[in-house]
Amino acid sequence: MSESNPYEPPQSRVEAVVAVDADRWQLMEPRGCGAGRGMGWISDGFRLFLASPGIWIVNFIIFSVITLVLGVIPLVSLVGNILGPIFSAGLLFGARQLDEHQELKVEHLFSGFSENGGKLAGLGALTIAMGIGIALVIFLLLFAVVGTAALTDPTADAAQWGISAVLAVLAGLALTVPILMAYWFAPALIIFHDVGVFDALKLSFVGCLRNIVPFLVYGLVMGVAMIIAVVPLLLGLLVLVPVIFGSMYASYRDVFTDAPDDTLLRG
Repeated sequence: MSESNPYEPPQSRVEAVVAVDADRWQLMEPRGCGAGRGMGWISDGFRLFLASPGIWIVNFIIFSVITLVLGVIPLVSLVGNILGPIFSAGLLFGARQLDEHQELKVEHLFSGFSENGGKLAGLGALTIAMGIGIALVIFLLLFAVVGTAALTDPTADAAQWGISAVLAVLAGLALTVPILMAYWFAPALIIFHDVGVFDALKLSFVGCLRNIVPFLVYGLVMGVAMIIAVVPLLLGLLVLVPVIFGSMYASYRDVFTDAPDDTLLRG
């Protein structure tokens, strides 16, 4: 039996501690939250905004300018759509820095380029493909509904055809809801946990599905907030959009990590 050296410094599992501190929370199976968390995510997002309002607004303006510039250039606008999840992940990364009691910086907006940028770009490309698919479905529905109406009732007036067209468009737009559900958590899962693109989409959809009620509350409140935000020459978006990204981070934190609900900016 070997004897231990009494003067030997105590051993500790430093690597394990560092790993836990680096990730802060482990990725968990998506859990369901109470209806009140829908409003809680909004208040958490606002709390994150108030922690550094100036930099949030600057980052949002830079993001908006880049998006607008890329959007007006033919074909290059596709690149802007691909880069969308990268910038979104950067804003989420900034929210996490604030949650870690760190300073929010402008360069955090671009952190997605160095943290799983390839996967985030892949998410953007896949999102474009899904959007094109939805547009194609809407076109086919319009063609089918209006064409069928014209064949079955040639005497139908424009109002009847218009109603049929609106219903077709609404049916097509309903298909965007699953896409939004699949996208909502995906940037956070990719940048924080290195999850693959398809796995991130699936996990995000499941996470939203298990939180339908809080998301209904969230959507209703945010819908009203959006109407209020666009009234004063869109200036309200300078606050609302950062709050939305802060709430995205808060919802990811609740649904996919073991962090307690009430420790954001406190724990």
